[in-house]
Parts: sequence; structure tokens; C-alpha cells
Amino acid sequence: AQARAALARSDRQAWVTAPFDGEGWPLQALQKASDALVLMAYDQHYGTGEPGPAAGQDWFQQTLSATFRQLNPAHTVVALGAYGYDWTAGKHGLADAVTFHEAMVLAHDAGVDVASDPDSLNPHFAYRDDAGLDHTVWFLDAVAAFNQVRAADPWRPMGYGLWRMGSEDPGVWTVL
Repeated sequence: AQARAALARSDRQAWVTAPFDGEGWPLQALQKASDALVLMAYDQHYGTGEPGPAAGQDWFQQTLSATFRQLNPAHTVVALGAYGYDWTAGKHGLADAVTFHEAMVLAHDAGVDVASDPDSLNPHFAYRDDAGLDHTVWFLDAVAAFNQVRAADPWRPMGYGLWRMGSEDPGVWTVL
């Protein structure tokens, strides 16, 4: 609130980022004290956890509904994910972040098909590297972004953000 008041004197705004699921975060207080609350709508599964969707549609919709019931969507930016993780079997908590392009190259070079998980609607694939280690890759693409925007639009959020710019499926720009 102090930063917001100081910035307002020079016609600037204070935006605050917070995890999408908001567990343990005072989302209402953060929104009240800022000009915009940016919800990081990704990392359902993250690089230091178990393999899985970065932002499954089922998780996204449930979390969006629960979160927007307590917030003002008109002052909320939904930040969509544009990246993925490559988990190596036996190395829990050490996944490598991958861009959309890197995920496509990994799948191509390994000769494997990318599939869309029917529950999460997130793309994924598995491969074995040259050292014989098994990998699981989950990432986000333009189709995931389309589904998320379609689910969020009826709430009329202030806008959309993208994490990590430069790592996105180029088709995301058509969606946005």
C-alpha cells in the first residue's frame, strides 16, 4: 500500500504477482493494496517437484473459479505459462526448464510423438537420452493458452500476461 501511494504521486502503478492457487497468500489484501494483482497461472507441477502438467486445464478452471470468487477480476491479470520442464528419472527436483522450441527439438531428435493429455490438455512426451536415462517432458503450447483464455474470458480479467516471453509457442500470439 505504501509503494502504491508513493507511485501514484508520479502517475505510476503498483502491480503485485502471486501464485495462482494462492494457498497461504493474502490475495484479497494484496489486491486491495495494489493497482493490479498478477496471478501466476502455472506451475501446477514445477521443476523441483514430480513430473506432470505445468497448468492442466482441469486445475486451471478449478483454481480460476475459486480464486475469482474472492477477487475482483477487473483488477486481476492472468499470467499464462509459456515453457515446460524436462524431468530426468531418478533426479527428483532437478528438472530442466525448456522452451516450446526446445521441447519440439527434443521430441523430434528422440523420434517420439508429442501427445495431449486428455485430462490436463497439456502436451507431453517421454524419451530416453544418449546416456540411457529416461525423461518426461511436459510443456505449454498455443492450444493450452487458447483453452485457458477461453475459460478465463467470461470472468473479464483486466488482461493476460505471459511467463516466459521468448520461450512460447509462436501460436500464442494468435491466441492473445
